[in-house]
Amino acid sequence: TNAFRYVFGTVPASLKAVTVSDDVSIPSSAFNGCSMLEKISLENEVTSIGSYAFQNCTSLKQFNSETDGVFNVPTSVKSISSYAFYNCALAETITLSDEVTSIGSYAFAGCSLVSRFNSDSVTELIVPASCATIGEYAFKGMALITNVVVPDSVETIGNAAFNDFNSLESITLPFVGGTRDSTNAFRYVFGTV
Repeated sequence: TNAFRYVFGTVPASLKAVTVSDDVSIPSSAFNGCSMLEKISLENEVTSIGSYAFQNCTSLKQFNSETDGVFNVPTSVKSISSYAFYNCALAETITLSDEVTSIGSYAFAGCSLVSRFNSDSVTELIVPASCATIGEYAFKGMALITNVVVPDSVETIGNAAFNDFNSLESITLPFVGGTRDSTNAFRYVFGTV
């Protein structure tokens, strides 16, 4: 079950837009499976997005935006938990604050139309400057991305974090493997160990 359904029992199929006006965290599974939702707006006080919060919101096309395909995560968010945006298939551009310190496992997996992630350049993914942890399969399936930049702040990269990046031409990493003192091979971040 999800937290949003708790309020309604059964979420009305006609419901297309939700505004959360006064919350500091989006709880786990809050909107999980609300496949009818097209637009979600959050206030800038939200500091964390729980696991599975927007998983399988397959019709979601505006997140803190008036433009289809644009997902603007509030600048106050510091933590994005596992599966938070898993299979938000209509996301094309995702913007995070440089204050994000962790991106959980599968957090953005299945967002296969993403061509810009935290970048002004098309087909580029830039991990936020304060990020220390990237979970396994965090960005799985972003096949349109050609360039990835992982900042020196990152201390841990989960297995296959960049799995199924079929168009990748360039990647900048602070180390090879899962951690700075890792014995993993370069291919570890792609899931082919």
